[in-house]
Amino acid sequence: MSNTSFNGLSVQNGYDLNADYGPSAMDVRHSLNFVGVYDLPFGHGRAYGGDAKGALDAVFGGWKLATSAILYSGLPVTIFGPDNSNTNNAGWGFSRANQYRPMIIRDRSLSNWWGTDPSEQPCVPIPVINPTGADNGICAYGVAAQNAFGTAHNSTERAPGYRSVDESFFKDFHLWSEQRVLGFRADFFNLFNIASYGNPDNGIGDSNFGAISNVRSQERHIQLGLHYTF
Repeated sequence: MSNTSFNGLSVQNGYDLNADYGPSAMDVRHSLNFVGVYDLPFGHGRAYGGDAKGALDAVFGGWKLATSAILYSGLPVTIFGPDNSNTNNAGWGFSRANQYRPMIIRDRSLSNWWGTDPSEQPCVPIPVINPTGADNGICAYGVAAQNAFGTAHNSTERAPGYRSVDESFFKDFHLWSEQRVLGFRADFFNLFNIASYGNPDNGIGDSNFGAISNVRSQERHIQLGLHYTF
């Protein structure tokens, strides 16, 4: 599932519930949400340009700035492998890999979020070299033994985090009377056009294991609006 963390639809082994211990697929360790509105100090009766009147005050005075930011660290990722348990777990999508040791992360990239350390390369069956996919003493993950469940717990790795900042500039123009107001607003969604990437591939049997091929965030959008109150 490209942009969603997933730990399976049920426990992997009903006789070993402890094997499914781990953070929830929705676990977010660090999160910061911020909303602020600032009345800019420019224009008639304000700190700067307090004597401004007419067209000058209409153009530069009375503007407000609003900012909202959403930032959170990466969602959990569970490492899956082929179903060797002979229990039809593959149909439920929760056959986990074996985990032999922690994965060492070096030099992450979009083509391989798990990095370039040798421990990133899973132990999978390779004719002549490693026919059964047994632990080679280096790999962090590998295929489960035949008629056995994978030993990896849920949510052992983390995906990239998310960052987005939205900005709005707005002002009310009073026309012929206080009751007649023309409001202008400019909204910038994802102001800095930050790309927040989706989850990496998490299947050790996949040729693109660790690759990120999608983004979680939308590109920058700009929206202009007018409203008239009378």
